Amino acid sequence: GKKKYYGDIPHIVLTGTYESLNEKSIRIKFKNTSHLFPVDSIMTLEKSLGTHGNFRKGAEIGFITGSFIGSIVYIGATGFNYGASIVVGCLLFGIPSSFVGGIFGSAIKTEHWEEVPLDRFNGGFNPPDRYYPIVRFQFPLRK
Repeated sequence: GKKKYYGDIPHIVLTGTYESLNEKSIRIKFKNTSHLFPVDSIMTLEKSLGTHGNFRKGAEIGFITGSFIGSIVYIGATGFNYGASIVVGCLLFGIPSSFVGGIFGSAIKTEHWEEVPLDRFNGGFNPPDRYYPIVRFQFPLRK
């Protein structure tokens, strides 16, 4: 796990596979070993929603970058006609660059997490689905 600070409280973040829960403890599997953790010691709990590509973010970055470069190129080629340069830059460079950026963004996968409210432990915990049973949680380090 990674040592971090939650306000002034040093804590550790662990990621593992959810196995079971009762009123007092949660069982998490790390590699090939299961461990029980007291529920009341957990500061935050998140369940994985899986990894996803970033097409939209890549397309946005590609569009902005391409439009900017296209506008500069058009200004350099035709003089200082700002209005036309922005339109031409967006059309000729921004739109194609957004597709290239989207392709690169799709190749970059990031893990997405959803926080599980800790008050849900009182009424039981709806475990992550069988496709993404990964959980990440924080608890304080003891001195």
